[in-house]
Amino acid sequence: MTTYGMRPEAAPRGGLSLRAPLLLALLSLPAAALPAREIEIERAAAHRIDEAWYLDAKINFAFHDDVIEALNNGVDLRIDIDILIRERREWLWDKAVGKSVIELKLEYRPLADLYIVTHLASRERVRFHGLEAALRYLGDIDRHRLPDMGLPAHGLPDRGRPAAGKTYSGRIRARLNLQHLPPPLRPVAYLSGRWRADSAPYVWSFH
Repeated sequence: MTTYGMRPEAAPRGGLSLRAPLLLALLSLPAAALPAREIEIERAAAHRIDEAWYLDAKINFAFHDDVIEALNNGVDLRIDIDILIRERREWLWDKAVGKSVIELKLEYRPLADLYIVTHLASRERVRFHGLEAALRYLGDIDRHRLPDMGLPAHGLPDRGRPAAGKTYSGRIRARLNLQHLPPPLRPVAYLSGRWRADSAPYVWSFH
């Protein structure tokens, strides 16, 4: 486990505790609420290390105040980063050759005053004393291994080209996964623009 500015963390008490006043306030929101602030993908690129391809990306998260209030009152947030790799083809539809999802969880522990980011695939947890630092960490994608693109394991040309004469495109999109909210919150979240945090797809090419 990696820790930034860690203090001892108090053991959590039971499961999710959603305060009644917060729940009532959220349930009273009008359906046509204000739109959520954006998740913006600033940049993304693929590069090869040895015989594997990796993704580096920078994503800016700016959730609505209602989402932050829910987080600070015990609602864990699930963030999914969807990645799709396609082979570009001149006379045919582009062919999907690999996809993956980076699944992250953001939670707050008030007794320790810590924000915790969990990589759900590896269960690695990183702790922060401030929300801003936790959001920056969420958006720093560093050397995420891309899915197998059906490329040969050996004999790749120099300069990291997957296959001679072939061009690939990568597509990345980040979103707040509302399906993982507590059941009482889901109807409000789906109807309220304050909770719809979803980036525009970011597409880049490599060969």
